[in-house]
Amino acid sequence: MDEAEASRQVWRDEVRVRPTAEQDREALARLIAVDADSFEVELYERAAEPQVLFIDRAQRSHVGQYTRRVRRLRERQQRRLRGFRRRTPRGPQTNRPTAPNFTQEEAVELAPRK
Repeated sequence: MDEAEASRQVWRDEVRVRPTAEQDREALARLIAVDADSFEVELYERAAEPQVLFIDRAQRSHVGQYTRRVRRLRERQQRRLRGFRRRTPRGPQTNRPTAPNFTQEEAVELAPRK
């Protein structure tokens, strides 16, 4: 793991464990209800801004998507190592016989029209 990836991992871990912006806002609201210090009011106003809430949700979503992607890639790699592979169709699947089973006239009749 290089330095940049290690830094990204640390950031993702911090986002995962920190309280949400909504939780911060609620805690500050309870604190202001007891003691309305100007600094605490300023912190509450900052935490209540829609942009702060939006950024927090976006960061958490990004971390969750990345975690799911890594988990799916790891599971896929483990399935391949165990020999389980997803089966893919071997060609076009049709319900009618292929052209060589028909006479030339029948093949012309069944051919798609342009």
